[in-house]
Amino acid sequence: MDSDTDEDRPGKSLYAVLNVSPTASFEEIRRSYRSLAQTYHPDKQPSADLRAEAAAQFATIQNAYEVLLDAERRRVYDVYGEEGLQAGLQVSTFVQDRDDLRLEWQRFRIDQKSKELAARLGIKSSTTVRVDATQLVSPYDAGLPVTPEITAIQSSGEAQFAISERDVVYSRGEFAMRKGGSDSIGGFLAGYRRELTPDDSLQGQVMLGLKSLVTIVSTRKLSPHDSASLAATWQFGAGPILQVTAHRQLTKDMEADLTWALGPHPMHSLSLDVSRRSKQSRLSGIVEVGAAPAVGIRASTRLGRRLEVRAAAKLGLLGWELEAGALQRLLQRGAVGLTASCGAQGITLKVRLAWANASFEFPMLLSHETDFQSPALLYAYVLPPAVYYITRFYIWRPLARRRRTQQAVRARTGAWQQVTADIAAAQAANLLLQEPARRRVLAEAAQGGLVIVDAQYGVLEVVLEDTRAADGAGKPLRTESLDGPPGDQGDAAEDTGQDSTAAPSSAADSEASPGTPREHSRTASTPEPVDAATARARAGRQSQKLREERQRQRQQRRVESQAAGEDLPDESESGSEAGSAAAAEADGLMEALSKQDLPPEWIDVTTPLRFLVASSHLKLHEGVAKSGLMGFCDTAPGQPKSLRIRYLYHGKPHVTTVEDVAGIHLPIEDAPECTSADASSIHRSARAQGIDPAAHAQPGAWQQNDLFD
Repeated sequence: MDSDTDEDRPGKSLYAVLNVSPTASFEEIRRSYRSLAQTYHPDKQPSADLRAEAAAQFATIQNAYEVLLDAERRRVYDVYGEEGLQAGLQVSTFVQDRDDLRLEWQRFRIDQKSKELAARLGIKSSTTVRVDATQLVSPYDAGLPVTPEITAIQSSGEAQFAISERDVVYSRGEFAMRKGGSDSIGGFLAGYRRELTPDDSLQGQVMLGLKSLVTIVSTRKLSPHDSASLAATWQFGAGPILQVTAHRQLTKDMEADLTWALGPHPMHSLSLDVSRRSKQSRLSGIVEVGAAPAVGIRASTRLGRRLEVRAAAKLGLLGWELEAGALQRLLQRGAVGLTASCGAQGITLKVRLAWANASFEFPMLLSHETDFQSPALLYAYVLPPAVYYITRFYIWRPLARRRRTQQAVRARTGAWQQVTADIAAAQAANLLLQEPARRRVLAEAAQGGLVIVDAQYGVLEVVLEDTRAADGAGKPLRTESLDGPPGDQGDAAEDTGQDSTAAPSSAADSEASPGTPREHSRTASTPEPVDAATARARAGRQSQKLREERQRQRQQRRVESQAAGEDLPDESESGSEAGSAAAAEADGLMEALSKQDLPPEWIDVTTPLRFLVASSHLKLHEGVAKSGLMGFCDTAPGQPKSLRIRYLYHGKPHVTTVEDVAGIHLPIEDAPECTSADASSIHRSARAQGIDPAAHAQPGAWQQNDLFD
């Protein structure tokens, strides 16, 4: 389904309410409105209850008519939908005049501008808290307290704002405080960056604080694979510093950066950084020459979708350092990481937390020196991974699986409650259509025209399942009789003893439509939940769809990896374990859903379609979701829906199925004849409703139909 169809907008589509095309002329809109208004006008109803119900339905029709007949408001609706039309108000809250519309439109545009400005504003923050835990892990003085203490706090915040597509201003503030508070320092940086051409940019920034400096950076793209930048910095009290950086894309996955800095000692240095990146891993090496020459290597790889393992090593004149850790992503915006490092500076365990654009880092010093017999190595390199895996497999995964199951059940329960309310509203609309629809179908039957025997809208596989169940039991799918006053189910329903509001199920004794009113009742009723067996079967289908969707996603990732020429991800853990987790989640979802009261997944729409038949023709327009038609509703949100119609034309039975937003025009020329089983089922349903030549003395084509011999 296209994303811009009417179904994606909240509420009923205004075009569907009037059953007109999105390109309908004003005359077509007027003609459809007059036809519906004559039926739904409160003054046309015989009782107070029906007048109250008709008033609500008539308001919906009146609103659609007023919007679509106004060229300006219709244009706003076509582009922005109901949100653009009334700036977030409900459709039933009418805009009285053009001044009100203009005011609401201005509010909508202001809201859009606010969202655009928010999208152009970027804010980041970073906080580092250094902790000394050496007395707790490897005490060196028995007289000192073992409580870890904070030795330093450093915090910085950065904000940038895009003035235009080519201009960006930014600022950054920094603050650092060491133990005792006597060494507190801070600084502020402000800068401006402009894109001169697609290949050139110029940037300038000023920093004030302990280090006051002015920097100008010019960047140029030399070729599709090469770029270079020149940065000139003047630091007060230290002199000028010049830095040249060259970037080269060596291959598709490999790149290199060469940086040369010239300035007073120890500012001058030369470094080369080469890195190779793939979809699952990254490997980089660096060589530094200058006041503190060193060589280093860093690697990271992804294990599954959310876990990333990292390792690094560095060797230089100032000593050596080994680092290993992992980063676990949480949902879409957060991450938690653990990194252990040992070297000349001692043994340190770093805990990193990130959420959205904020990051927090806690380096904890466990030992002042690296001793391979120290328990600090155990605490840094062995204990964190063990705690991580125990937490992940025995705490986090079960809790996350339970949370997802609860969210899915709540979402489906909320949707089912809305579906139940929508079905009740559709039933109320059908009550008002029963009498004119009955007159039209009898008129069509008398002349052998287009007779809608029955029609269902919803999940097609469920419709076919319930139809087969009814046919297998030799019972009609629809039993509402055309004899007697509206709302009377007739002799057929009385003979079977079935309540026509009962939801269709896979049981053989299901024969009534979920969309028909109760016997001898003129008020809309909420359909009863399906039985336990049908609930379990329906939940089983949904859990199976969940398994198939996860399998399809894994297969798609494998195909993408093969197409990119990359190594296939190791699915020994992410395949077997993720598969078992998905199966457990699907089973839990199935069990939870089987305990819910499920509304039907389709609704009987025979009455509204009979009302729309005119001169032996029925037309539903393309591009309009059928759930918005009067007397229709969406019984299965998020699932593909279809409309199945069984009808007689010139006495011959036909069956047609159309997708939700596809158009249809009945009768279909050169329509193939239906199967004998479908013909018998149509015959049975027609007889149950009293559409029979013997009962109505219908002449003409009806007497030539073998079904009614």
